[in-house]
Amino acid sequence: RLLTELEQQNHSSEPLKGYWFGSLRAVRELLWQRVVWCSIQSLAILVSVAAMQRLLVDLKNSQTLIVLCLIVVCAEIIKHVIAYFDRLRGANIMRGIQAHLIALVNRKLPDLDSEGDQQFSRGNLKTLVSSDVEAIEDFISAASHTWIPTLCMLIILSPVIVYSTGWLGVIGILTALFQVPMTLVFSRIIARIKTSTQDKKDKLTTLMGEWVKNIRLIRFLRLQPKFSSDISKIMRRYTGQAARLHVIDCLMWGLSHNWWMFVLASMLVGGSLLEIPLELNSFLPSCWALLYMTSFFNHIPYSISLYAQAAASAKRIKSLLEAPELSRHIHSSPKTAVGIGEAVRLHISELSKSYAETQVVSPLSTILNLRQRTAIIGTVGSGKTTLLEMLCGEIYPSSGEIEIEFSSGIKAPLWSSGGYSTFRAQVAYSPQTPYLSNARLHQNISLVESADAKLLARATSLAQLDVDVATLKQGLNEEVGETGINLSGGQKQRVSLARAFYSGRPIFFLDDPLSAVDSKTESHLMRDICAESRGLVIVSHRLEELHACDRIIVLEGGKISEDGDAKILLQNPNSHVTRYLTALAQRTEASQ
Repeated sequence: RLLTELEQQNHSSEPLKGYWFGSLRAVRELLWQRVVWCSIQSLAILVSVAAMQRLLVDLKNSQTLIVLCLIVVCAEIIKHVIAYFDRLRGANIMRGIQAHLIALVNRKLPDLDSEGDQQFSRGNLKTLVSSDVEAIEDFISAASHTWIPTLCMLIILSPVIVYSTGWLGVIGILTALFQVPMTLVFSRIIARIKTSTQDKKDKLTTLMGEWVKNIRLIRFLRLQPKFSSDISKIMRRYTGQAARLHVIDCLMWGLSHNWWMFVLASMLVGGSLLEIPLELNSFLPSCWALLYMTSFFNHIPYSISLYAQAAASAKRIKSLLEAPELSRHIHSSPKTAVGIGEAVRLHISELSKSYAETQVVSPLSTILNLRQRTAIIGTVGSGKTTLLEMLCGEIYPSSGEIEIEFSSGIKAPLWSSGGYSTFRAQVAYSPQTPYLSNARLHQNISLVESADAKLLARATSLAQLDVDVATLKQGLNEEVGETGINLSGGQKQRVSLARAFYSGRPIFFLDDPLSAVDSKTESHLMRDICAESRGLVIVSHRLEELHACDRIIVLEGGKISEDGDAKILLQNPNSHVTRYLTALAQRTEASQ
């Protein structure tokens, strides 16, 4: 029921609660159950203590002894039964907290703005979703398992212990509680080491990811020694930090599990110094109750040490949850998205994009006809990809506006609620680096578990993947590996194109989609792209693709340096397009 509720929250438009109180709120019923049963467990221990105290007083009456022994046995059975079910309840608490935290991250990641996306490397996000969530889950689970019964026992048993043994009981309780400030000192040390260790783990994860993703290129360029050396250095530092962390954990573990010796010693030494006589019938039952309490105190240092790790992880999750969201830019619009028809034009007014102090796209204005085929070309760093991502609503501009004109005559800003959802539903976007998950090939094309067989076959054929699929042992059921490691660069691009064909959306936004395919395949793909799309905006530098377009926009330094009919510009030897293609051809020949 809890997981179902969290799943509903995950698909809700309402924000989830924070990672600390939200996690507790998610499992509040289980926590209240733990409070109730821990109180009953403490009362069972209290009954055992009272029975033992009476047992030591009256040792002659055999019937009373039998009854008292039975009471102690029953109380112990009740205590252990409650402890057993409490462990099961603890497992459910862990699942609930984990589900809540993953729901928080899952809700945030798809809506992460480009400005927020730059704050996190791939290694950061992998660590955040896995170990950081686990660290917070472990701490809250351990704290609820330790602190709740500890508080219950302090409230219920402490008065009895102090009443029975007086100052000796106070000394014993204070000695047991002294573990907490001692552990806080260790926790601060652990927090610093944990932060440093996590940073090194991030670097290691990122470097290993680059190794796996580019293994073929690394092998070809003979960069294995450099990567191996870098990984070894980071691994040695990470191992050293992890070893120091383990030593402190072991020290805390040893002290906490043997602290009961210090408790008994303090009571005996305190009784001797204060000249307090020890009465067996009160001292032994109180020691028994105190040892029960100490057994829970033993785990408090461990839970506090987990807090040190969880606090470092919580800062990282907090930074993610507070990162800018793309949806914050979408404003409500009185214009409804129902029945406004197809997007036919984009009216661009003074559009620009800057990152920090660098302006990637300078203010530009133009109109894009979405029933034509438009190519955007330019040198590396000229702002082509950034402009394309702004046009399809992937990133929010620093200034300016994009207005969508629909076939009904209605105009709506791209970043309005009606305009954004309607326009995005009509656009098939293929980025420069195709997204591929570690799943089967057909799942990467359809993005669903069970694909439409006819649509899948057609999309595969249009993307010129038939021959490639035939060479795979399992065909469309072949696993592509993490980030598509089992596929070549050209195959990855064609999988991304097949995804666009499968979507059936009429407008294609493609970012250099054919850079890794041969000229014959390129010709077939451009033919199919033009046939299947009603409108096309493509970032490219390939001559075949430019000839298939109606219009070419040339970017230089984030500004439009040339804009016009593709055929005229390609035939004009003095045009920016011709000069750019000539320079590109010369650089290609020189590199070969």
